[in-house]
Amino acid sequence: MLAAVGGVTWGVRALALADTPTDAALVYLLVVLAATTASDVWTGALASVLATFALNMFFLPPLGTLTIANPENWFALFAFLVVAVVAGQLVGRARLRTREALRREATTRALLALTERLYAAASAEAGDGPVAVAAAVARACGEALGATACAIRLEGGAEAGVFGDAAALAGAPWAAQVAPSVRPAAGPWVVPIPARQVTAALAVAPPVREPEMVSAAASLAAAALDRAFAARDLAQAAAARERESFQSALLSSVSHELRTPLATIQLAATALMRAEVWRDEPARGELLASLDEESERLNDRIRNLLAMSEVQAGSLVLRADPVEPQEVVAAAMRHLGRAADRARIEVEVAPALPLVGADLGLCGIALANLLDNALKYSPAAAPVRLSVRGDADGGGEAAAVAFAVADLGPGVAPPEVERVFERFYRVPAAGAERPSGTGLGLTISRALARAHGGDVGYRDGPAGGAVFTLRLPALAPDPGRMARAS
Repeated sequence: MLAAVGGVTWGVRALALADTPTDAALVYLLVVLAATTASDVWTGALASVLATFALNMFFLPPLGTLTIANPENWFALFAFLVVAVVAGQLVGRARLRTREALRREATTRALLALTERLYAAASAEAGDGPVAVAAAVARACGEALGATACAIRLEGGAEAGVFGDAAALAGAPWAAQVAPSVRPAAGPWVVPIPARQVTAALAVAPPVREPEMVSAAASLAAAALDRAFAARDLAQAAAARERESFQSALLSSVSHELRTPLATIQLAATALMRAEVWRDEPARGELLASLDEESERLNDRIRNLLAMSEVQAGSLVLRADPVEPQEVVAAAMRHLGRAADRARIEVEVAPALPLVGADLGLCGIALANLLDNALKYSPAAAPVRLSVRGDADGGGEAAAVAFAVADLGPGVAPPEVERVFERFYRVPAAGAERPSGTGLGLTISRALARAHGGDVGYRDGPAGGAVFTLRLPALAPDPGRMARAS
């Protein structure tokens, strides 16, 4: 500062302003303003003292002394001091506002980043429930705050998630729910989370980058938890509606699907009660065969519906055994019953196929549904081809056995390929009435195939129509079986 005042003094004298003290005083006033603006009020005061000394020594008569001939020149000293104080206050306020604006900007950016983290964390864990969301939120808050540790405790006392060093949260005053403004000097503090659907608190172990953000983080955590609970409630409501819809549709399908065999059984039983029919051996045999056929069909329908309900409930139990592919075909034919036009089915089984690990009854249902679907959607006299091949998946030994059912029906449009596997969805044959059925066959077939580790897929037939393929995983080759076959 002394050098600055000295330099200004030399410059003023060099510019021959010594004869005009007023001009020199204005130049020194600019120095005082510059010093105050560049630093603080104390630097400005020092600059005003030095400027007053230089002005008195070199520009006010008598020159070269500190004596002031004119008492009015004392006003220069006080003017410099007042200017320094006022300018310092103004500059200080401006700097304080600037720092506050920068701090608010930094806090806003940090809160925005925290909001994005919380949204991403809550969205990623939303399907796993509020506890998983709370753990993800605690991790996001801890990372954003730069805390040593961070945890969220939900109602009931269990810590839903801990981020960082769990030991740093020992002794957290969960019950007191201390706010950050009155947090303890050392150790963790706890902030209430103002969630609507659950009582929760956020514990933070300092140090943190922005202590004032802890309350904001708790508010954002509340929004994330509320969103998680709302998503859970919506999912539960949707699941309840789906169960109700499924039960209603299943009841409707059961009544429709069982009505025909029950009516046939009742009609045959009533006819057999008549003496003349009982004495007619051909008629009696036909009615008994009809009773057996419809009873078998009724049993298959009930097992089909029970399999669907078990798949829906996730309680399906497989009794997988080594099974020949031909046995699966035979089981499917039995499940079709005598009412189906099985004479239209052309079967071609490749030789030397590996065994499959399968529940024979359930796999028979899966394949029978595909055959039944092909018979319904094919023209009346058109054949349905069932070909059984090994599927090598790129070469080598067969990794699966593929049961391909091809028909000459209308096929399936590309947008509907996945929809045909949905429950109760059916595609009507072009130019014809919708075939009878429940719309569960393909759904059950795919569910049973996937329960075995396989799948059911669709492709267009080479000559039109549809090809539905049931794939079942093949078992490892049995050397003894291969030797016997040779």
